[in-house]
Amino acid sequence: MWLRQIYPLSSTEDDDNNSIPGKAYHFSVSESTRYAYYVGLEKFLDGTKLNSLRVIDTWKGTIMTYSLPPQLSSICMLYEAGNGLALIGVGDDSSIAVNEIS
Repeated sequence: MWLRQIYPLSSTEDDDNNSIPGKAYHFSVSESTRYAYYVGLEKFLDGTKLNSLRVIDTWKGTIMTYSLPPQLSSICMLYEAGNGLALIGVGDDSSIAVNEIS
């Protein structure tokens, strides 16, 4: 049984916060279930593309969007520590980058 829908926050289009990016690389939920992490390729109305991480705070009902390196492809790993610090590793067949999000 579904309790409630937490993403998108509404069924209406408002800017780009309620749209799912065109290509998903990773989705996970923190152990506390407070945060959901979504990594994907954003496609904007002006035609630009951006690899991004969306952090959905289910307690506050907010979504924070972070830009990620352009080399993002099939490799994606996310780790959330107990203190709220998140590390995300992204890369392709030849390189990887690790980013810290707090």
